[in-house]
Formats: sequence, C-alpha cells, structure tokens
Amino acid sequence: MFLHYLDEDQRRGLFALAARMIAADKVVTAQEVDYLNSLIMESGMEDDEPLRDKGKPVDLTIFDTRDTQVALAMELLILANTDKHYDVNELILWDDVIGKFPLTNIEREHLRANAEIAALLVKNVEELIDEAPVSGLTDEERRARADRRQNNRRG
Repeated sequence: MFLHYLDEDQRRGLFALAARMIAADKVVTAQEVDYLNSLIMESGMEDDEPLRDKGKPVDLTIFDTRDTQVALAMELLILANTDKHYDVNELILWDDVIGKFPLTNIEREHLRANAEIAALLVKNVEELIDEAPVSGLTDEERRARADRRQNNRRG
C-alpha cells in the first residue's frame, strides 16, 4: 500500500520485519501471509527472494526520512491487524522498531488508528472480491468457497 515510498533496500527491510511481525504472536494466519504476499507482488521482487534477510537484523537507519518511516510503520501495523487482533508481542515489536524514529506518542496513536482502518478496508475489499459470482461453479464448489470464506473470517 505504501511501498512506493521505499527503495529496494527499504522494501527488503520491511519484508524482514514483516516476517518477524507475522511470527510475533506465534500464530501465523492466512490473512497475514496473504497481505505479505500481496506486498511482495506489488514490489515486483517476488522472483528476487524478498524474504532472504528475514532472520537478520534490519538496519533501521535506512529508513532515513519521515515518509519512509511512516510507510514502514503503517505497513507493519496493517499486517499486524489483518487478522483483526493486535497481539501484545506484535505491538512490542512495532514499538521497538518505531521507537527508533522521531515520532511523538500522538503520531504513533494516529498511525495505529489509521492502520486499523486500512486493515479493515483491505479485508473488506478482499471479501468483496471473494464474493463475486463465478459462473460455471457447481453447488458443491459454491458451498466449499463459502466455507473457506467463513473459516477465513474466524481467523
């Protein structure tokens, strides 16, 4: 969503942090993986091993402008909220990362509120896409699709 603010090194840093964010609560949901995969596809780096640095520390000094810092903060928070739940470990990781940037507490709270809205909008659009009628499906295929949507909503 905000990748256009980031250069390739910053995107790799985001992906490494995103992999940690997904694992922070010890529950990897399909929604989190789907959102990360959509970011990777949007970046155009899917054939370039974008997660190769996922276990390595990220040099946060590469996020050296306000726009790159806010883009990173938003993407991590949207990812954390795609399953409609912030785990305390996700927030601790986010606070550790964002604490390195000169953002006020009010700005951090503003980012959290906006990320919640953005994550909800992303989810709503995905559900709208999933609910589009597909001609040629059997009743059994339609039921299976509805069951998958229901399971995804339960997270």
